[in-house]
Amino acid sequence: MEDAYNLFLPKSRFSSFYLTFCGKSKCAPNHFFGPHVRENYILHYITSGKGLYRIGKREYTLEAGQCFLIEPNVLTYYQADSENPWSYVWIAFSGSKAKDFILDIGLGDGKVIFNTSYGNEIEQIVTDMLKKSEEGVLNDYNSEAHLFSLFDYLKRERIFSNTQKSDYENSYIQSAISFIKENYMNQITVQDVAKCVNINRSYLFNLFKKERNCSPQEYLTRYRIAKAKELLAQTDYTIETVCYSCGYSSAVTFSRAFKKVVDQTPSQFRQFERNFHKEQYAKVRNQIKEPE
Repeated sequence: MEDAYNLFLPKSRFSSFYLTFCGKSKCAPNHFFGPHVRENYILHYITSGKGLYRIGKREYTLEAGQCFLIEPNVLTYYQADSENPWSYVWIAFSGSKAKDFILDIGLGDGKVIFNTSYGNEIEQIVTDMLKKSEEGVLNDYNSEAHLFSLFDYLKRERIFSNTQKSDYENSYIQSAISFIKENYMNQITVQDVAKCVNINRSYLFNLFKKERNCSPQEYLTRYRIAKAKELLAQTDYTIETVCYSCGYSSAVTFSRAFKKVVDQTPSQFRQFERNFHKEQYAKVRNQIKEPE
């Protein structure tokens, strides 16, 4: 048994790629569907709980945050867990170009399981369509827009081989770092960085942790402080001027961040640097012999 809300759509004028139905379910323990063959592609996103998905002899235990794809004319079976039954949303689609689009995002031909960082967005797409249907404003254009929005998120996910995925992840990191270097003097946030790179904030966080062993916020702070150290050591700008030049809105916030990274206040750092260079200059002068 399941608590389900289904929306079946009329035949679309967009024959190459179109939605056929969508919905959401909260399943009872051990609720199952199949074995069954479907005519359409159906993408499920698990919002909570866990369950089993079987395709022929292949069997997957899946949980919240994962997706599974049902391909047309493939015998499948899926069942909710007995203790922690899953809930999910689904979107079904078809059309002469559907397989091309599925392959383009790295799915299909047996590749049917993946994790996603866009689960909230996928769930919201289904929720919006169900709501628009209740309000009587869902039409071919609405449904087509929602379908392409779904594939936009899946395309961003870059579901390819590990090597290809690594290349794309590296390009995201490099783009993010370039944006930070070009805009650190402005009051940018991590959300601004993620928006520029065109991925969500949580995915950006995971990439930085994996590739740089720090969060995007930590990288931004360290870069700003590094630039502040240069200005403090090489110019006579006031602390306030250095603060604003490095993207901080107040001297208090800047001083607190600076001390956390450098273990000195900006004034202490500047004085230390100048004393150090004076000492080094004096040593050099003492080593220079007077001409005989």
